[in-house]
Amino acid sequence: MLKKRIVMSVFGLLICGFSVGLFRMALFGVDPFQALMNGVNSVVPLDFGTTYLISNGLLFLFMLAADRHYIGIVTFLNMFFFGYMVDFSHRMLLRGFGEPGIPGRIVFLALGIVVMCFGSAFYYTADLGVSVYDAVSLIIAHGISGNSSISVSLRISSASSWGVPCFCSPAEPGEGSEWWPGSAPSSPHSSWAR
Repeated sequence: MLKKRIVMSVFGLLICGFSVGLFRMALFGVDPFQALMNGVNSVVPLDFGTTYLISNGLLFLFMLAADRHYIGIVTFLNMFFFGYMVDFSHRMLLRGFGEPGIPGRIVFLALGIVVMCFGSAFYYTADLGVSVYDAVSLIIAHGISGNSSISVSLRISSASSWGVPCFCSPAEPGEGSEWWPGSAPSSPHSSWAR
C-alpha cells in the first residue's frame, strides 16, 4: 500500500510540476510562492530547480524547528524534484511552441488548470506529507489552536503573505502588470529559459 502511495505522490508531483510549466507559458501568473521563486531566480545565476531547492531548504529549517509532523516523503520529493520538473517542462514547452500569442496563452492556461487538478488529486490522495512552503502556512495556522477564527485568519494571511515578497521581487509580470516601471523584459520568457 505504501509503495502505491509513493508512486501516486511522485506521479502527482511530476504532473503538478508540468502544470506550473504550462502556467509559465501562459504568462497570466502563477501562485505567489512560485512568483517569488521566479523573481529570486531572475536575479541569481542558478537554474530554477536549484533556486527552488535552496529556498525550500531554508524553509525546511523553519519546519524542523517549528513542527516536524508535517514532514513526509512528499516533503522531500517536492523539495528536491519539483523545481527541476518545472524548469524542464517550461524549457521543453518553450522549445516546442515558442512564445505563444494570446490565444495560445489562453490554451496553456486552460491546460495548466486541468493538469494541476489532475496532478493534485494524486498528490493529495496519497497523503504522505506536504510541501515545505505549504507547511509554513499550516504551522502558523495550527499555532493558534484555541480560536478557530484566528486560526482561519492566520491560515489565509500566511498563505497570501507569499504575495508581499513576490510583489517586491523582480519577477516578470503577468498580464495586466506591464505598467510597473522597468518590470517587463524584452522577452517575457528570457530569464526562465536559462
